[in-house]
Amino acid sequence: RAREESKLDAAVEALKSGLKEVDCFLSKMGSEEGPFLFGDQFTLAECNVAPFVQRACVVLPTGLGSGRSINPLELCDTCELPRLRAWMKAVLERPSVAKTGVPKEEMIANMEKMLKRFEAMENEQAKQ
Repeated sequence: RAREESKLDAAVEALKSGLKEVDCFLSKMGSEEGPFLFGDQFTLAECNVAPFVQRACVVLPTGLGSGRSINPLELCDTCELPRLRAWMKAVLERPSVAKTGVPKEEMIANMEKMLKRFEAMENEQAKQ
């Protein structure tokens, strides 16, 4: 159990590090004229990342698979990443993103299935 907690702690630190890098990129390279990378323009950059932002903001707070709730938007507050928080919030609130996203319950159920498949694969490998 302690090993799993240690791995989870390392994963959370890696997530924080990645969030800090994205905030730095958005702050240095992004426009100040709006929340998106190019200000008020919702671009292909946001289109490509929107599904990942949605999943992170829906699945991580449930603690699914780890028992520890991790809210990416709250991490942005804790780590003082205002540019990234504004960007993530704008992406999540974009009407086209909200309309095309997978419903929360379905997203969580799909992640549960995937984690069970991963666990079964790990158990099978351990037998060999």
